[in-house]
Amino acid sequence: MNYPTTISGNVIPPAQWGVDGQFYSTSDFLISWQGIDYGIVLAHHIKAGSPVDTYVPGNLYQAPNIPFDLVLSGNPNDLGAPGVLPSAPRRDSPVWLAPGGSLLGLGTVTVLSGGNGTPAQYTITDQFSAPAGFLSTGSFQIEAASWVCFNGVIVGTGSFVEAAVPEPGTFALSLVALILLSCIRVVQILR
Repeated sequence: MNYPTTISGNVIPPAQWGVDGQFYSTSDFLISWQGIDYGIVLAHHIKAGSPVDTYVPGNLYQAPNIPFDLVLSGNPNDLGAPGVLPSAPRRDSPVWLAPGGSLLGLGTVTVLSGGNGTPAQYTITDQFSAPAGFLSTGSFQIEAASWVCFNGVIVGTGSFVEAAVPEPGTFALSLVALILLSCIRVVQILR
């Protein structure tokens, strides 16, 4: 990630947008799966210098089940007066979960200088817990869009193949086989 403000430590501060001089926080990492929106919050939500909700950075949340469950970077109809820039550079991109979402898992954000991008200024990692089965079936979409940057958008799709977990009976048989193989190997070494 490149960011217009220096990040020191693991707290991503809001950045000042040059058009209105106000401070806005970075985007959430948004996930859409099975028709429901989720988000990993990366920083406290600050809009025009003021907090807008109580989400905790690092945590995984399900968006509120209300229209609109995501916060857009601005009014999609705000094209700006002739010769005046609109109120937000990317007027129709979702950047945050709307207030009122449900906590699904606790997490922690870490920020390191540098990255492996083009070149990236920071590498942001979030380790979080999630409910059993989260993202385990079908495909999901991800998006992260910067509030204050015209070209800061990440989009993609993906799916996970759930690893097979052996049934308890199968695991017991496997354990017996491993013990037998170990005994055979010990006997071979003793000969």
